[in-house]
This record gives sequence, structure tokens and C-alpha cells, in this order.
Amino acid sequence: MITDSPVIGIDFGTSKSSMAWYDPRSSRAEIIRNYEGREITPSVVYFDRDGGEILVGQLAENKLEEQRTEQRGFVLSVKRNLVTAPPKVIGGKVYKPVDVAATILQKLKQDAEKLHFHQFVSRAVITYPASFDIVQQDKIKQAAILAGFSEVELLPEPIAAALAYMNTGYKVGNHILVYDFGGGTFDVAVLTRISDGSFIISLEPKGLNSCGGDDLDRELYFHCEEIALQKLQRSISLTDDIDLRFLRQCRSRKENLSGSETETFSSYLSGPNGPALFEHTIERRTFEGRINKYIDHTVTLTKEVINKAFTSNYKVDTVVLIGGSSRIPLVLRSLSNALPVAPIEWQQRDFAVVLGAAYHAQRIWGPANPKPSFIPGRDQIIPPPPPVKPQPGPIPVPPPPLHSYGPAPDHKVMPPLQVSPNPIPPPPPRYIPPGIQVVQPVTKQKNNAATIVYVVLMIFSLLVAIASLTSETGIVFAILAVVFLVLLIRTSRKRR
Repeated sequence: MITDSPVIGIDFGTSKSSMAWYDPRSSRAEIIRNYEGREITPSVVYFDRDGGEILVGQLAENKLEEQRTEQRGFVLSVKRNLVTAPPKVIGGKVYKPVDVAATILQKLKQDAEKLHFHQFVSRAVITYPASFDIVQQDKIKQAAILAGFSEVELLPEPIAAALAYMNTGYKVGNHILVYDFGGGTFDVAVLTRISDGSFIISLEPKGLNSCGGDDLDRELYFHCEEIALQKLQRSISLTDDIDLRFLRQCRSRKENLSGSETETFSSYLSGPNGPALFEHTIERRTFEGRINKYIDHTVTLTKEVINKAFTSNYKVDTVVLIGGSSRIPLVLRSLSNALPVAPIEWQQRDFAVVLGAAYHAQRIWGPANPKPSFIPGRDQIIPPPPPVKPQPGPIPVPPPPLHSYGPAPDHKVMPPLQVSPNPIPPPPPRYIPPGIQVVQPVTKQKNNAATIVYVVLMIFSLLVAIASLTSETGIVFAILAVVFLVLLIRTSRKRR
């Protein structure tokens, strides 16, 4: 159904979530910032033990940094276990995984409504890993309905990434392989571009539901656990649970190791006898040795998919890397050595999925000729343009809704005409380069010649008339002088 109301795309991620919309002014998908002014919302929820406070995103992460806060009130990476995870009972209330997911989606929805569109948002395209089965997809849809959306479309993440890559202007071949290594899952899929620019999944995608950035964080955590046992004769956590605060530090160090060769931990570990200082410097090669098994698994699946594509006559000519975990240097090196097609690094890989979701939302729900009637404003809501009176003639038939995974229509909105109350100034004089002789028009040249003739004849007639005032000849030449004067005046008016 085509509508003028705002629609958004959402990347509901394991560790981070984000949202985007299609801006009709630029004909581009753009990221929507959340309440905190950030492009990314951590997929973290905190439930107060008294049942009175619920924090989502960055506020929940900030709460996690407080030493006195109990860890049992936090829920991280709920997307990994939407179906099998047991409910969480906090403050006498029961929260199922789908309820936690709905809380995250609701925050995104409310931030978009209050700070970006200034009006209700009821439709959203939400992405999901290609390896998710029907039950997992249904849980995401349930969470979206609980969050307040009335219409929800699900889109496979590889297809969303391909749409974003193509609409960004990069060259896309006929068969594109998407390597999606995110926070909690891994997907690899081969897509085929058809004649209208849409994409279809050529082969059954392969993926791993428990292979992503979260697993790499834990590997670094377990490495530090071994170091703590050697240096401090104690574990990082004195309980059976993982120390979530230290786990967040492992994530930060992991991300930094993509750009530096070493990273240093310097943290106090809480304990009954007071805090203990944990200090350790880890090298990138040591970290890569810990995570190599995960990278190898993704590369093996990718080789299987690309080999099957070539045997099925789908000659892959483009390999695109998306997902935050694909920034790890070991990923690019391993894929470059294993694949016949060189993988392409993309700066927008962290937002590829959500941008593609926004393009797809525009395609299925956006107006046929998008107008910026709901362009967000900081201080005021821009009203829609006044209705246009119908003109006589045949009634145009609206195009049917589009449901293919294709690029968003390239509609551009012209800015309104600004009418100045002041009179329009005369145009500036024409610039004539030096050395160029301006040739007057033929008509102007004729007028100049006639003027000269009339002046000469008039002067001659006056002289003869003055010389012969008493004779008839003088009277005749006086009359001729008057005639030439009249002709001279008429010629001067034509020149003006």
C-alpha cells in the first residue's frame, strides 16, 4: 500500500541496532539518530529489580558500568536466543525474549517519532539473518507488533546489504556474494540481479547462528581469564557468571585491535578482600590465534557457497563484506587467499543492512512521487503542501505496489520557488572581451546611414533657402529643409 506517512528500516542486531529512512530531498537512505544523538543503539536492556525502571540502549550500558548494579537485571544479545532462551523473572514480572526484543524496537520507534518525524510511525522493514528459520522470523515480527508497529515487512540481511551497496553507486555485477559477519551471526548468500535491478537469492544461504562478534569477545575474555589465574591466582569473576563489565571492555579492545597491533587492559576486579588490579597487554597476532577457528569456519562456508554457485552457472563477480566483525584484518586476508574473486571492503559496512531496509521500505510503502511533507525539523513540523484542485482530463491510475527487492525509485524533489517582493533588477551589461569588435545589427546600420543623409540634405537646403530668401527657389528649399527635419526626427525615434 502506497502511503505518505513516514516509514523506516530497522536493523535489529545482536549487539547493536539502528534505523534509517529514505530522504526524498537527496533520494538517499539516511541514518536516523536516537534520543542520545547516536547512530547506533546498543541492544542492551536493564530491568530494575523492583520492576519500576527499564533502561534501553546507551542508558542501559551506562548502568552496566556502575559497580553496585546487579548484573542479573541486564539482558544482552537477546536476538541469539529468541526462541530457546528461558524467560527472565525480575521484580515479580516475567520477561520473555520476545518482550525484551520488543522493548528495543519500541525505543527505536519512539525516538524516530519524537525527534525525527514528529508524527506516528506505524510501518517498518526489519531485517533478519538469512539463516533464521520461520519460527525465528516470526518472533521478530511478534516483537515488532508488541513495539507498536501495525505493518511489518521482514527482509533478509544479505538482500538489504546488496540494495544499499547498489544504491550507493558502486558497480554491482550480475551475481554478488554477500559475506555478513555481524555481532552474533554469520551469513553468506549469493544474489542474482535481474532485469529490473531487483535481487533474488540464487542459492540456499548458509550461516551460523552462534558465530559473531559476541563469540570473539568471549574468546578475548577467556584469554584474560587465563592470565588472571596466572598473575592474580583468581578468576575475573568470583561467581559462575561472566563479568559483563569486563566483557564490554573486551569488546572495546577487540575493536581497537583492528587498527592497532597491541591493546592494554588495566582494570580493577572486584572481590571480597578489595579490588585487584588486572594489567595485561595483548598483541593482535595472539588475538587472531584465539579467534582463527571462527574465521576459518566462515571462510569454509563461503568457499562452499561460491563453488556451488560456479557449478550452478552463477558466476560470482562481486564479493562484498558487511557487518562489524568483517573489519578484523584476519577476515580480509583469509578470504583473499581462499576466493577466486577479490573481496571488497566498504566503509558503510556497519550500516549496509539498515540502509537497504530503508530503500526497501521506500519501494513498497513510499509515495509514487515522494514529497517532503514529513521532513523532520528541529523547531517546527513542516506542514504538508495544500491540496491541488483536480484538472479536467483522464484520471491517472496509481501504479501497483512493488514487492521485489529492488532499488528505491530515484525521485528528486525540487525546492519551492522563492518569490522576492522587490522588483527584478535589469540584467547586467554583457561582457565583451578586449580586442573583440561588436558588429551592430543590419537594421541599426541602415538607420545610421539614413540619419547622416538627412542631416546633410537638411543643412544644404537651409543654406540655399537663406541665400535665396526673396525668390521662389528659397521658399522651395526652406520647405525641403522642414521635410528633412521631420525625417530626421522619425529616424531618431526608430533608433531608440
